[in-house]
Amino acid sequence: MNLTVTTLASHTALQILRAAKKHGFKTAAITEPHREKFYKGLGFIEKTYVAGPDELDMLVEPLKAENAVFIPHGSFVEYCGPERAASFNIPFFGSRQLIRVEAVQLEKMALLESAGIPTPKTYKTAGEAEPPVIVKLAGAKGGRGYFVAKDRRTLLERLPSSAGYIMQEYVVGVPVYVHYFASPMFNRVELFGADIRYEANVDGRVLGLQEPTFVVVGNRPLVLRESLLPQLLEYGERFASAVEKRLGEKDGRPLLP
Repeated sequence: MNLTVTTLASHTALQILRAAKKHGFKTAAITEPHREKFYKGLGFIEKTYVAGPDELDMLVEPLKAENAVFIPHGSFVEYCGPERAASFNIPFFGSRQLIRVEAVQLEKMALLESAGIPTPKTYKTAGEAEPPVIVKLAGAKGGRGYFVAKDRRTLLERLPSSAGYIMQEYVVGVPVYVHYFASPMFNRVELFGADIRYEANVDGRVLGLQEPTFVVVGNRPLVLRESLLPQLLEYGERFASAVEKRLGEKDGRPLLP
């Protein structure tokens, strides 16, 4: 095929580009200099471009010459952000406006709530919080800097001085990450997988020996019980409708047919 599937080099890029190559597309990765050797050694990545997050604009003409379509993901949201998404003059797979929502934890939670999907309580101040709570830093940092406070004293001692965090009720349960795709071609939401994140010493069998660390080091595939799937698919459809309503109103057009 004449299209070149292009994305920012990351673990997500490996999944995206391997699948693109398998289905006959040309592939390209945008990487920083210290990782170029690794990505050049992968057989399913045909071309690498070296550029930092602030240098993407210099790749516009070379990528246009390759008939590139850019696929954003979490690392792009964190390191490039919505402003870069707006200025990067290459065709995007998906909505650039959704990146602005993805970049702000509170906006993401508000979008989930508008879709009628159950979410943990979010607290604006330590005074109104009801421990245990989990504090998450802004951005897609793979869990880096997150912490759990079992009581208000710990919360007050460790709460960051800056406003770049979200404070939520800590819900005891199994963290499952469900994979969806909203297909404009077939006008449907597809549920196609799930995984569990493997998080540093939270999952490293050292509970009680060290302060929990939530840095993600990998993902493990998960086969969910069939009885859970109808509810999860409904959540995906609700979320897609909420996204269409919010961003469609701003653009003046629907996201799905």
